[in-house]
Amino acid sequence: MELAGVEKITMTNDPFDENERNRWLMGVVPDSRFDPVLRIDPLVNNASHAAAKLYEWGYADTRAFLEDWIKRMKPVYVACSLPPGFSYDGPEDNSDAAKALREQILPTLESHGLAMGLMIGARRQTNPQLGLAGDSLGVGDPHAVASLARDFPNSRFLVTMLARENQHELITVARKFRNVLPFGCWWFLNTPQLIREITDMRLELLGTSFVPQHSDARVLEQLLYKWADARQIVGDSLADSYERLKTSGRPVNQIEIDRDCRLLFRDNYREFTSTQRPL
Repeated sequence: MELAGVEKITMTNDPFDENERNRWLMGVVPDSRFDPVLRIDPLVNNASHAAAKLYEWGYADTRAFLEDWIKRMKPVYVACSLPPGFSYDGPEDNSDAAKALREQILPTLESHGLAMGLMIGARRQTNPQLGLAGDSLGVGDPHAVASLARDFPNSRFLVTMLARENQHELITVARKFRNVLPFGCWWFLNTPQLIREITDMRLELLGTSFVPQHSDARVLEQLLYKWADARQIVGDSLADSYERLKTSGRPVNQIEIDRDCRLLFRDNYREFTSTQRPL
């Protein structure tokens, strides 16, 4: 963490993974450098199977499960990875995923002031022979994000999408809804060319109201190169923006540059995920 220049690591903690679940049940000694995130993929992606598992564990319903694990884990937000075909069409949508979000998940998170992290576009096991490396991507539907933001104005949505083709529309959704915050260049987008393209687009359309990068590091050592690369690329994008401002007759000063860097790399995320943040 010192080498990477990182002061906090936000974890992904999955109670549907038996190894992780048992560690939390046995009791975890908190480490202030690590913030937990409650991962709930099965509750949205496979609601019937998840319901059977919750019954086996002694929970009356999804709300009871969430209440227990929010109390146990004290997460900074709740997250779900979703397939390209994820959709949400509003109050009349009776799909299992829509009902789970509308009736159980989002009202519970809202009562705790917790943001919902949506990671959309993962196509699982395209090549099963590669095991964990066999996943791919697909084009998602940013309109689903807009529908959720519209129907749940008091909920907050941290959103990242895996397909390059989705980035412009997602940014436009974030312009229309203050409860949507785009974050990171996820997985297959984590290449210098695409990080630069997406960061430039976000700066031009959103100013500094986004989170440019997240490490998504399964191996902690990945923090080293990912954050070194991210700082360089985001810095180049910012420098070009400042040059354009200067050319237009509006130069920036060091105080403004320091403020923008803090917003992009720390404060936007902290403010958006704060349980005390009013919308």
